[in-house]
Amino acid sequence: MQEGISLLLRLMFSGAVGSANGKAVSYSVLEEKEDCFVFIAALEDIDQTNVPVHRLRIAMDRESGKIDPPEAISLSSTELAAAIRRATGNQVADFARFTDGALSISYKVSVKDHPDIQYVVQLRHHGKVASMNAPMQLASSTISPQPLPLPAVYPIADEADRRNVTGMGIQITQYIPGVMANDIYPLMTHEQRLRLAQKVGKAYNALWKIPLPSERLIGELLATDKDGIITLSVGPDRHHSRRTVQISRRLPTCPRTRWSHSTPETAVH
Repeated sequence: MQEGISLLLRLMFSGAVGSANGKAVSYSVLEEKEDCFVFIAALEDIDQTNVPVHRLRIAMDRESGKIDPPEAISLSSTELAAAIRRATGNQVADFARFTDGALSISYKVSVKDHPDIQYVVQLRHHGKVASMNAPMQLASSTISPQPLPLPAVYPIADEADRRNVTGMGIQITQYIPGVMANDIYPLMTHEQRLRLAQKVGKAYNALWKIPLPSERLIGELLATDKDGIITLSVGPDRHHSRRTVQISRRLPTCPRTRWSHSTPETAVH
């Protein structure tokens, strides 16, 4: 794995997939097969955090280190239209790439006959989308949006089966207009920052009060919705399987490239 990561970084910084000037490489392991590693990797602007990121699927032979031609990870217009139709019943009028998270590829979607409705469609390889949807759906339908607005969630019926086949999940949520907190925070007054911190504190306090299974290991919190009742369990330790996103700002020149099983870190030499 260590040698594979070094080869991946050399490819990404080589210019073969685009200019690496002023950029860092983010990468994560999508699959570990007997004959190959499959990475998701991207060149990201160090100073520009609000631009869409073009992520690549990169397969590498475990024995020889041979790398297949990188494939762009995206949703086609047909796939987007099908997902929106199945989850919401609406037809897509227009869509565009949207601000990505560290583990997603995002689109902002407008629909026909409802100009006031927009959705955010995220293609995710991290976590189980069907499990994420259950508590989000419950919270958005039962909790006041005043402390922190929660978007409505629109599950796709067979999402769990689809993700098991493709390795990528699709999550659809309502688009809530506004500005990102990290953009506006430096411009806020001290009183405004306090009010924001109090709202965030209430949200985290509610999370800490969620009753968890008594016997559990460190891992992914899974939620199952059966007849409107949410049951929680803890799945395998996802981080131990090296699924976290890593960031490298420089090309490795020695075997000291670091790998963390639990948290992202920057490889610096």
